[in-house]
Amino acid sequence: MLSNTDCQNLSEPALSAVNFTASNIEVYYNHDCRTGLPDKPGDWAYGLGSLHWANFTHPALSYKVVR
Repeated sequence: MLSNTDCQNLSEPALSAVNFTASNIEVYYNHDCRTGLPDKPGDWAYGLGSLHWANFTHPALSYKVVR
């Protein structure tokens, strides 16, 4: 299980991800784990469950581990 639950900004935008951990991950389309779509405020974020993969509708810019 991942232990660092701080927001992590990606060095490059991601269009997909694989989660091979026992932790769930929230993926954000804005830096600093701000919810919403790019340039549009809101509550959008992507929940990437444990042992899952995803293709994102928009480039992902940040993420954090949730338990």
